[in-house]
Amino acid sequence: MNSGPPPPADAAPEPAGWRRDGPRFALVAWFLATLLLVVATAGAALVVALAAALKAVLDGARSSTAIETSTADTLGSPAMTWAAVLASQLALLASAWLACRVLRTPARERLGLAPTGLSILQAALLCVATVVPFALGLGLGSLVERMVGPSGEDALGLQRMWSEGSRGASVAWILLIALAPGFAEELFYRGFLQRGLLLRWGPGASILTSSVLFAAVHGELAWATAIFPLGLWFGVVAWRTGSMRMTFVLHALTNGLWTAAMMVLHRDPSSEPVLNGVAIAALVAGALAFPFALGLLRRPPLAAHERAPRALLPRAAGAGLVAAALLLVLVPPGVMALAPEPEASTAAPTLDELEASAPTTLACTSVGEEGALEFSLLPGVGTRVRLPENPSGVDEVLVTLDAAETTVWLAYAGENTGKGGRQRPPGIVEQLAAGAPTLLCLTLTAGPPPVRVRLTLEVDEARISAALARAAAEGWATRGRK
Repeated sequence: MNSGPPPPADAAPEPAGWRRDGPRFALVAWFLATLLLVVATAGAALVVALAAALKAVLDGARSSTAIETSTADTLGSPAMTWAAVLASQLALLASAWLACRVLRTPARERLGLAPTGLSILQAALLCVATVVPFALGLGLGSLVERMVGPSGEDALGLQRMWSEGSRGASVAWILLIALAPGFAEELFYRGFLQRGLLLRWGPGASILTSSVLFAAVHGELAWATAIFPLGLWFGVVAWRTGSMRMTFVLHALTNGLWTAAMMVLHRDPSSEPVLNGVAIAALVAGALAFPFALGLLRRPPLAAHERAPRALLPRAAGAGLVAAALLLVLVPPGVMALAPEPEASTAAPTLDELEASAPTTLACTSVGEEGALEFSLLPGVGTRVRLPENPSGVDEVLVTLDAAETTVWLAYAGENTGKGGRQRPPGIVEQLAAGAPTLLCLTLTAGPPPVRVRLTLEVDEARISAALARAAAEGWATRGRK
C-alpha cells in the first residue's frame, strides 16, 4: 500500500533511470547516508581529539603520554557524546534533503511532513501504547546480552551524561537526545526510506526492511535487538497515519523519558523503588492501551490532508520549553565532571574501618549466573554480601569504594585487599582460598559514582577459566592463591 497521497494530475513526469524514486533509490541513499554518518562521527571525534591535545599543550603538558591521556579522557567525555550526536543527526538530515533535491521532489511531500489527522486523545493513546514495544525491546536486548555476553565497549560518555552535570546542562542533554534523533532519524528512516520502499513494495516488506536497517546502525547486537521492536512500531504508525509527525513525537518521548529516568537513577540510587513502580504502572497502562491503539491504526488511513496544516517547528519548540521546565524540577543535579584522576591513597583502611563503612547487607543466593547480584557503590560506603555455600568456606565479603573513587577494597576471612590505583579497573576476579576452585567476579561500570557492581561466585572449573580469560583480555584486576 502506498503511504503517500496520489500525485496531482498535472504533476511532472517521473524521472527515468537511476533517479527514479522507489526501493532501489531509497536503499542506495540509505547506504550513502550511513557512510556519511560514519564519516561525520569520525570527523567529530578527530576535531574533539585535536582540541583536547591542543588544550593539554596550552595547559603545560609536554610529554606524549600526558597528551595522549588527556585526549583519551576527552574522547570518553560528555563533550564527545554531544559532538557525535550532533554530527550523526546532521548527516541524516543532509542526506534526506539531498535525496529530495536529486529526485526534484518537494521535501514536505516526499518526507511525509503533512499533519497526521489524529486528535489529541488519539495521539495520547499511541504514546501510552509505545510502552509495549519499548519494554519488549528491553527484554529481548537483555536476553541477547545474556546469550552473547556484555559488550566489550562501555559507552563511557553516555554513562557520564547520566551522572554528571548541572540541572541546566542535564536538561539540555535530555532535550538534545530527544529532539535531534527523534526528528532526524524519523525524517530519514520513516519519512524517506520507508516511504520510498512503499512506492513499489508491500507494507510488510517495507516496514520490516526499514526497521532492520534502523536497528543495524545502532551498533552491537544487544542494542540493535532492543531497538528493533520500536522501529517496527514507528513504521506501522508512520504508514497508517501517512505522516512522520506522530513518530517524531513517539521517538522523542522514548529517548527523553528514558534518559531522564537513567539520570535520576544514577544520581539518586534510593529512587530505584519509585522508578520501578512507575515503570510497572506504565507497562500496565501500555498493555491496556495497545489493543485500542491497534484498532485505531486498523482504520482506513487518516485523511490528514483534510485538516488545516499547523506549523511543526513552533509546536515542537513550545513542547520543548514545557518539558524543559518540568525536567529542571524533576532531574537532580549530577556530580561535577572529574579532574584528572587523583592518586589513590597508599594507606589501606583497617578491617574495622571497612566494617563500619558497610551499612547494607545483600545476599548472593547461589553460584554462577543464577545468583548474580547487582548493587551500587558510593565513595566511602561499603556493601556486605553474604555468599552461598562454596568450597572456599568464605561466607561473607565486604565491597567498598574508596574516597578517591579509584580503588575497590575487598574484605573477607580476616584480611582486606585493594584493587585499583590511578584508575579503577573494569572488573575484579578474586580467588577466595588457596586450592579451592572458588572465584569471586565483579564487573564495575566506568565513570563517576555511583559505580554499578555485578557480582557472581564461580565454582565450576570451565566458568572459572572463562572468567580468568576475560579478565586477562579486558585488563581486570586479578588475585590468585596457590
